[in-house]
Amino acid sequence: MSGNKNQVVGNPFMRRGKKELIQAIWVDRADVENLIKNLSRHKTDEDYFYKIRAWDRSPGYSRRTRLNRASRFIYLNKTAYNGLYRVNGSGQFNAPYGSYVNPKILDADNLRACSAFLKNVQISVSDFSGTLSRISAFDFVYMDPPYVPVSRTSSFTSYTPKGFGDTEQNRLRDFCLNLHEQGALFMLSNSAAPRVVDLYQKEKNFIIEKVQARRSVNCKSEGRGEVEEIIVRNYR
Repeated sequence: MSGNKNQVVGNPFMRRGKKELIQAIWVDRADVENLIKNLSRHKTDEDYFYKIRAWDRSPGYSRRTRLNRASRFIYLNKTAYNGLYRVNGSGQFNAPYGSYVNPKILDADNLRACSAFLKNVQISVSDFSGTLSRISAFDFVYMDPPYVPVSRTSSFTSYTPKGFGDTEQNRLRDFCLNLHEQGALFMLSNSAAPRVVDLYQKEKNFIIEKVQARRSVNCKSEGRGEVEEIIVRNYR
């Protein structure tokens, strides 16, 4: 979520260890050249992938440097199956190897551009409900939660051990109501599952728009391609 105060607030379900995603963003901002050097050492090799993936199964993982952990996070994102970030019940990354021919593990130009953009941005990790006191009238907030499954066979919500289920989705809807009440502008994306549509269409001040989005993360090829999603906002 971000407002006009230039904040990047981590999603509440990214909580393992030192919050790998936010840590990678922090390292890119503060130490981009060393991050580029570190990423250049990684290999496109299945055995090497599983060796790097296994780091968080070691008791010494918490003692690894921020730089090494940020490099690992980016490497796994570029080489894991469909770029999927997923952990098991112990909070260990468990997406399988992606078998790519030539994945772009290092994109130096993009990393430098992101680093420059982030120089004056405040980065933090918090449950979304804890950010309300930092949001003022006319701030803009974007929310991209784990999507509600559209069917029982697509019930993946386990980006973290605790998942992001109905209770969290209800809390997020209430958070949107609080944002509206204090004059903030928001946009939220989610699946077009009937439960989501029903959750937000009851609010007369919310606008729901259905859109087509391209998705490639699916174990079955027929499940990839254009899918229907919704955008919810409280402004025209």
